[in-house]
Amino acid sequence: MNYSKDLSMNDLYDNPIYIDGIIFRMIQMSEHMNNISENLKNNYPYISWTSIKGFRNKLVHNYGGVDLKFVYLAITEDIPKLYKDLKR
Repeated sequence: MNYSKDLSMNDLYDNPIYIDGIIFRMIQMSEHMNNISENLKNNYPYISWTSIKGFRNKLVHNYGGVDLKFVYLAITEDIPKLYKDLKR
């Protein structure tokens, strides 16, 4: 999500286009996880696959009530960490 790089919390709150785009991409990422084999997931036991799926469910089923601070934390902390974990 390159367009979220250097995004401040205020930028996210103030721009519905960012909100829509970022949440859409997060949902897509978690949907693609359905294509990852259990064997591959077992090779990365330190990744909380169920938490990622649970976050996706909250985004999809409670879109209007999503707390954007959790979205912001996901794009600034969780996703970069996930990316590093998967690269190693």
